[in-house]
Amino acid sequence: MNIQINRHVSDFNCDFTIEFEVKGLSANISDIDYEFESETGSFINMYAKQCFEEISKLKYAWIIDHSFAGRSNGWFVLLCNDKNINKVTPKQFGKIETIIEKYINNYQENIEAFYSENIN
Repeated sequence: MNIQINRHVSDFNCDFTIEFEVKGLSANISDIDYEFESETGSFINMYAKQCFEEISKLKYAWIIDHSFAGRSNGWFVLLCNDKNINKVTPKQFGKIETIIEKYINNYQENIEAFYSENIN
């Protein structure tokens, strides 16, 4: 998994960012559903919120929000406030990464279910 610190930090009002590359996630959905998703972000915004809510349960006070960045929103970004990024431990990064990986690994199955159950 490609993880970057502060790759797009200048795009946000925070002390630092932890960014996860999510570009290239594919889904086996119809062209109509794909176009709808591209225009509205119906699934991806809901899915990102669920992921962020799970990360929030870790109770890391320095994580304040989430967003997307980059061309075509290819990076899932955690917005963080703390002047000392070095106090974030490898164990904390690992717990976050485990959650992100779970959502990435289940993306295709979940977007397909979303569009087959909710839209069609």
